[in-house]
Amino acid sequence: MDQKRAIVWFRQDLRVHDNEALTEALRHADEVIPVYVFDERVFG
Repeated sequence: MDQKRAIVWFRQDLRVHDNEALTEALRHADEVIPVYVFDERVFG
């Protein structure tokens, strides 16, 4: 059986409680892979 996977790319906003992309990924996929790339320019 094939599993559906989704990648959710978090950019500057790490909120999860009202994140539409995350909600849709959780609704439609069996596995959700969150991705965040730390950018020193944003926090530097």
